[in-house]
Amino acid sequence: MRPIEHVLGYARLGYAVLPLLPGEKRPHPRLVPHGLKEASQDPATLEAWWRACPEAGVGLLAPEGVLVLDFDDPTAWGGLRQEHPALEAAPRQRTPKGGVHLFLRLPEGVKLSASVRVLEGVDLRGMG
Repeated sequence: MRPIEHVLGYARLGYAVLPLLPGEKRPHPRLVPHGLKEASQDPATLEAWWRACPEAGVGLLAPEGVLVLDFDDPTAWGGLRQEHPALEAAPRQRTPKGGVHLFLRLPEGVKLSASVRVLEGVDLRGMG
C-alpha cells in the first residue's frame, strides 16, 4: 500500500494529518511552515503534500477523546501488551526511532491531560 493510501485512511477515521520530515517527528517546514496548525483532513491537500514529498513521514493529530500512548522504549510496549493483550487490537504506528504510538478511545466523560512519564517508558499524548 502506498503511503498516501494510509494518509487518506487516517483522515477518513477523523485524524488531522500532516507531513513530517523523513525519519523525524517534526512537521515538514517546506510543506507545512506553520506546523501543527496546518494539519488537514482534506484529501486534495493531503495528496498535494505527498506528491511533493512521497517519503514524508505521517503525523497525526488525535481528535478529542482519543488518548495516544507514546512508547519511546519498545520494551515498555512489549511489557504492557503482555499484561493487557487486548491492546494488540488498538490502532498503532511506529515512530522514526523505533517507538510505538498506540491510539485508544477514552470512555465518554473521561478527561485527561498530556503527561510525560506517567508509566515508565510511556508518555500520554493527544486528548484533543
